[in-house]
Amino acid sequence: MTLFSFWRVIIIFNLLIIPPATNAATLQPAALREWGLYIVSATAKIADRATSGKTFLWTDENAARLAKVRAGGIALTQINPKVSKRLPSALINDWVGAVFIPKAKIRDVLSVVRTYARYEDIYRPNVADSKATVTGEPKDSFSTNTAAPKDRFSMVLLNKTYLVDTAFATAYEVSYVGVSNLSGYSISQSTLVQQIDGFGAANQRLLSVGEGSGIIWQLFSVMRYVERDGGVYLELEAMGLSRNIPGSIRWMIQPMVRRALRASLTTSLRQTEAAVRSGTEATSRKAGRRAVEVETTTP
Repeated sequence: MTLFSFWRVIIIFNLLIIPPATNAATLQPAALREWGLYIVSATAKIADRATSGKTFLWTDENAARLAKVRAGGIALTQINPKVSKRLPSALINDWVGAVFIPKAKIRDVLSVVRTYARYEDIYRPNVADSKATVTGEPKDSFSTNTAAPKDRFSMVLLNKTYLVDTAFATAYEVSYVGVSNLSGYSISQSTLVQQIDGFGAANQRLLSVGEGSGIIWQLFSVMRYVERDGGVYLELEAMGLSRNIPGSIRWMIQPMVRRALRASLTTSLRQTEAAVRSGTEATSRKAGRRAVEVETTTP
């Protein structure tokens, strides 16, 4: 699972609130530098969770949160909730959510999240097209080869509104790191985000990198996987760089964006859960049929 639904919520103020005349934005070098520093810090924290003896799962840091997730709910929050990180011309949002998938194994989850060509089916309607460029092997486990190539894939992200369809051509690289036989994490980072002007029309065209509405410029995510308690705990921390919210309407827009981000992250986790459940149920049915066949053919 990646960040493709996380980016959509900024469209609320870009397309519906900000006047069309001011709806263009350009990614500034200073914002890109700050984003890079933020990602370096986030990556260090990810590794620290896995190697320092600290609590690996965010879910395990709070008993009530763990109980909610274990009971089938979704727990989520904004990192640094008092304020999203604002830059002179951009905004960084950082959220984390968790779900528990009963009767699943880590291999079941990895088989879903690493089958990138299926993203357009699993995560519709937000993904219009998806394909893998490079996929490391095996797909259903963490590689012990530190020199193994990162997974690479691409997607066309699509947001449909009654005013306009906004689309982006995006590409990502993903690394998978095993912590133990029953736990690990993956890191996904966008390597390309280009807005598609006039998506679906005969004259559609790709805008230059860093140009367009500024709905999203960069994406980064980490997923943590722990197999225990008869299932898999799955966490997604999603970060995105977009244009800033104008100060004159920030008081009105920020609550809307927060609600939309919560809904978006919840949807991503539920769609992944549904895909994993569908796969495990299909496997169980096949195993049951094989058992019946063996029983009926045994003398």
